Amino acid sequence: MKGNITNTASILAMAAMVSLFAVAPAAAEYLFIKDGSIVEGKIVNESKADITLAVKSGGSKTYNRDDVMRTLYRNEFLYRQSMKLYSGEAFDCFIVHEDRVSYVVRKDLFSPRERTVRKVEIVNLQKKELYSMQGKKLKEYSTLGFVPVLAFRGTFMYPFLEMQKLFRYGYGGQLGFEFAEIRQTHWGIGIEGGYWQMLGKSSVKDSFMVPMTARLYYAIPATNWFSIALVVSGGCVYSRMSYSYYPRYNFVIPSKNKKHIVAFKPVATAGLNFIFLPVKKFAITIEAYYGFFIERKGLMHYVSISPGCQVRF
Repeated sequence: MKGNITNTASILAMAAMVSLFAVAPAAAEYLFIKDGSIVEGKIVNESKADITLAVKSGGSKTYNRDDVMRTLYRNEFLYRQSMKLYSGEAFDCFIVHEDRVSYVVRKDLFSPRERTVRKVEIVNLQKKELYSMQGKKLKEYSTLGFVPVLAFRGTFMYPFLEMQKLFRYGYGGQLGFEFAEIRQTHWGIGIEGGYWQMLGKSSVKDSFMVPMTARLYYAIPATNWFSIALVVSGGCVYSRMSYSYYPRYNFVIPSKNKKHIVAFKPVATAGLNFIFLPVKKFAITIEAYYGFFIERKGLMHYVSISPGCQVRF
């Protein structure tokens, strides 16, 4: 039974991953041309001399490689930022390239004139506005900016070690609210609550748990539409476990008695959240994590797979 459940969960998770990759849109590339123009599309062919790009407006165009300054795979360069240096100089710019020690910036996004600024020279760097590929301002940012996120996740739990002696598996869901991209970084925080139904073993019966946790995560973007977040969370869980037992001294007519154990237990988790963003305001997520409850007798360990979705405001 355990093996079948575990195998089924693994197959479902793999199928979800494959289907999401199949339906997710292709990531865009951005060619920076030496005349200052920026072309968005998808590279369909490359050679030592040429790059052929399927452009967003339709059709394809071929560019001489000598005319291309760089190729970017994310649109972070569309943010106009305020930069202040230790020298006292302050200016607005667009970051069009970054390496370990420096930024390459443009004051005018569609001008080939660029400047290299070492990171150790910078006192403060703050995003101000987001622009479109047509040079139109789309969104302004404040110093304490963030993206509100409403998140829902289903949960399949598989216990092991001490917890496996009590439960076969559990299922349920969580609803949470998050603040993503805090101050336009990759950090996010959130809170969530949920309900887990636990299927017991032998004498353990209809048990359930209500988790209430706070989350902290760091999202690592891989493409414009996919990122991987490192997630940790902690809080408490309200649990109600019912079990049956035979009274010790009832020798005449043995009969089962029922008993309920109600408790609040500390809980902590750590794992990865795979975030697929097919459109700007909606994301599909698959979170895999390890967690444990703190009991008087020791730790109760489990692993979980949680498919879900997010609505971003």
